[in-house]
Amino acid sequence: MKFTAGFVLLLLFLNTFLLFFQYQAYSTDIGSDGASITYEQEITLTLRGERFFITQRFFNLPDHDITISWPMQSENRACVVDETTSCERLTEDMKQFNKGVPNSQGLSYEIPITEALTSETLWKGMFIQLKNGEPSHTKIHLSDERKLGGLWLTGLPAIGRKSMDLIDYVYFDGKGVVEDLYFQPTYVPAVYKDDTVSIYSSKTISEEEKTQLESAEILASEHLAILETSFVPKVEQSKRILFVQPNDNQKLSSAILEGSVNNLFVFSAETTFTKDVVTSFLLNEPIGSTKSKEMYQQLNGYFTEQQKSNFTTLLQQLKHQPLSASLLDKKISEMLGQKTTFFATNEKIRDAVFPLVFEDSRKIFFNQLEQESMKTIFHNGRVLYSVEPLLSLMGYDARVGQNGYYVTNAARAFRFPLDEDFYVFNERKYDIFTQPIEQVGDEFFIEETWLMRLFLLEIEKQENRINIVPTAIFEE
Repeated sequence: MKFTAGFVLLLLFLNTFLLFFQYQAYSTDIGSDGASITYEQEITLTLRGERFFITQRFFNLPDHDITISWPMQSENRACVVDETTSCERLTEDMKQFNKGVPNSQGLSYEIPITEALTSETLWKGMFIQLKNGEPSHTKIHLSDERKLGGLWLTGLPAIGRKSMDLIDYVYFDGKGVVEDLYFQPTYVPAVYKDDTVSIYSSKTISEEEKTQLESAEILASEHLAILETSFVPKVEQSKRILFVQPNDNQKLSSAILEGSVNNLFVFSAETTFTKDVVTSFLLNEPIGSTKSKEMYQQLNGYFTEQQKSNFTTLLQQLKHQPLSASLLDKKISEMLGQKTTFFATNEKIRDAVFPLVFEDSRKIFFNQLEQESMKTIFHNGRVLYSVEPLLSLMGYDARVGQNGYYVTNAARAFRFPLDEDFYVFNERKYDIFTQPIEQVGDEFFIEETWLMRLFLLEIEKQENRINIVPTAIFEE
């Protein structure tokens, strides 16, 4: 399976997103609980028996109070005193480094292993984090006294590995927050490595493709480890260790980008098509189901080049936040200056594709009562109103039948063939030039003039609301 130019675009997108996230994280930290801090750290991680023994040393700490966040599963917490670190600033409950000096402190702890290391395992929240802290440099020395072999990943670049008589050793070195640890019994080499990303796969890439990747201007703020595997974490994916599995006919680059989107965004459960469309815009090509591809084509065809750029910026702003179809609709509506429920409606109807249409943002009232389920859309130069919610309030039954769309009550009966130039009212045929009823997606709407004429309604439009009032009452 070959890498393509699309993969270079992927890495450029990852660079943009990572840089943006670093800025967001820095801004959030400053505003939430005092000044953000930077420091350096060195972690010694030893696998011995059924436990990890961890020593974490912090250097160049600032001289103000610093809150310590221990791994939830950590045991036997202690302070480390040696030639480089002390315990002078650690509080008795070990929850904080107090203000002062020295600027180097050390902590140790153990994490029990609850599962046999015979298959892929991801440990989340493996290391101590300092509140509002951002490590400028991290070194990790991993020693495996059980000599399991296999592949260890932290998200940092793996600088070197060596198997000795008593231990297997791996050295990681890089910048940024490190939270997680991954192990699999089978070793897989890195087929591509640079300052931005390390890609681990059983497949190889050509020298031409390597040259193409090396010539790209890829300057990410944090390194990402990407592994091609069928492993699916029992918990959420790691922010710096990405697991991807291409489908039979899928490029590895596409699978990587799809996996990256899952890491970059917090999608709600109902965003099946929304997620595919977001991924398609990042890859600049349609992916996913037939419906997802059509949704992408509609948006992509409507956007100007500037709007596409604005949409990419919008996605950057939503990264690492809960992202639902309704939220994306709201953001796009603000961006375009017109209301749409494109994503939410398509997630709801599932099968058919509801086109990109814009809605009247004013609230709709029927007989002075607000109707939240009703909407007014602008489609093909016509103003359309939801049929079923409105006519049901007037005592009508509206449904699709064998010969068209039927609207009936005890006194009046309509049939609209939809594809013929007539409609039937109380068994009498009337010729027409335009269709009163129109199907959009899997929903049915009625044109505004026809609505008033056939169902004897008055529509009054004010600045913030639309009032619909019957002008006649039909008795049974």
